[in-house]
Amino acid sequence: MIEKMQENFKQKIQDLKNATKDNLFFDDLKETSEDFRTVDLEGWEEERLDSN
Repeated sequence: MIEKMQENFKQKIQDLKNATKDNLFFDDLKETSEDFRTVDLEGWEEERLDSN
């Protein structure tokens, strides 16, 4: 069981290393980051107007 966990861990690390060379991964990461930026900004203008 422990040996299987080590193999899974090694595979996960290898997958992460491979992701650093994957342009589709970076495109998805960029898109997700932009989505979070938009969501994070929502409501701030309204709060700023309400506080004045």
